[in-house]
Amino acid sequence: MSAEVSAAHSFLADLDDEERTAAQANEADRSLVLTMLKALPGGRMAGIGLR
Repeated sequence: MSAEVSAAHSFLADLDDEERTAAQANEADRSLVLTMLKALPGGRMAGIGLR
């Protein structure tokens, strides 16, 4: 199971700067995270009340 979990989450080892900032979950970065969510392909987060 450890290998499966490792393989499924291996993408976390290669985060870009914005993703690394979001992963730290600092309140000061909230606007960046909201902007990133709004920019997801296909408008996945459209209409859920992100401000």
